[in-house]
Amino acid sequence: MKEPYKLSITGWKVTLSAFLPLLPELFEKRKFVLLSRFNLDALEDYFSGVRRKGDSNDHPTPVYFLQMTRMLLAEGIIVMGANANCEPNDGIILESA
Repeated sequence: MKEPYKLSITGWKVTLSAFLPLLPELFEKRKFVLLSRFNLDALEDYFSGVRRKGDSNDHPTPVYFLQMTRMLLAEGIIVMGANANCEPNDGIILESA
């Protein structure tokens, strides 16, 4: 088996071994669980938006990253790119405490 596939399978095993013990607790209070909500698509969308705002800055400083985040939040939109590899996220992207 090629190396990238081994890493992918290993990652899948780690994810399942962490997620499966949570199921009994989740089903105590719920009749069903939306597994699509247990992924990183929203986070990927967020970082994609920051990268789009940041032009070609491959190594942003924390201050620069915060500025790009504020710009995105001020605009109130994060549009998924045509080549995005994840589903649209209809939920809230970030929630401040």
